[in-house]
Amino acid sequence: MAAKWVKISATPNENYRFVNWIEGTNIISTNLEYEFTATANRTLTANFIKQYTLTINKLGNGSIEVNGNSYSTPMMLDESQAIEIKAIPQSGWVFDAWSGDYIGTNSQTTITMDADKTIVAEFLFTTGLVSQNKKNNDLPFIQTPNSIKLITNEYVTVQLDGLTGQHILKTTNSNIDISMLRNGLYILTLTKTNGESQSYKIVKR
Repeated sequence: MAAKWVKISATPNENYRFVNWIEGTNIISTNLEYEFTATANRTLTANFIKQYTLTINKLGNGSIEVNGNSYSTPMMLDESQAIEIKAIPQSGWVFDAWSGDYIGTNSQTTITMDADKTIVAEFLFTTGLVSQNKKNNDLPFIQTPNSIKLITNEYVTVQLDGLTGQHILKTTNSNIDISMLRNGLYILTLTKTNGESQSYKIVKR
């Protein structure tokens, strides 16, 4: 009987990545498609690996690196893969902490992908935390226990968000009532008419 030309193809399911074709303990191809001449019985195995999504959000101003490369959009990474994440604050800011699916205060750390992960890199403006008992002449607002009042007219919109990204309010008012907020940390973002914005981490007590 004449030898037959065979072409096989591997198709990974959603959230899986094709790794290789093996025969016994030998890797015979890392391509999705493999062609050979069938001259004898062969047993080939297609290996796939599970992948998880890594999403990194930012509060405040800074950038993120994953394995030394700039991060911009969610990434698909192999199960059990150890990756290095690094938070780089913008000038005038400092890194504060990671939150979400990873908790830590080291700006550079290693995580293992054992599930989909959404992580938040939190940056602080170097003027510091603003509490109800602290006022800073360099800040464009004054905070009291129940309000935030802008002291400059260069900002046209005010937005307040929770640390995990939940939107609380957005307004053009210069005097914002925060009496309804629970005690905790929040991100205050002030935006100018030209679209330039500045974010501050504030404390409600």
